[in-house]
Amino acid sequence: MPPEHFRPAFDATSELKTHVVEDDRAETDALVDALDEPDDSALLTRLEPLVDLDSFHTFWAMGVLTRHWD
Repeated sequence: MPPEHFRPAFDATSELKTHVVEDDRAETDALVDALDEPDDSALLTRLEPLVDLDSFHTFWAMGVLTRHWD
């Protein structure tokens, strides 16, 4: 099951910041769909084109080290 903020029901609670295409949530929808993958190796394969995983891991590690949970 996807993390709480990446469930279809929470889609309307986020705001697009690109201003390129009005209300285009295709990338968010693809991420929500990928996060529903039950197989871990398949999950990583599906996430790679959507998320810069190296940057995400660095961000996540720094959040843990600094105890920044907001």
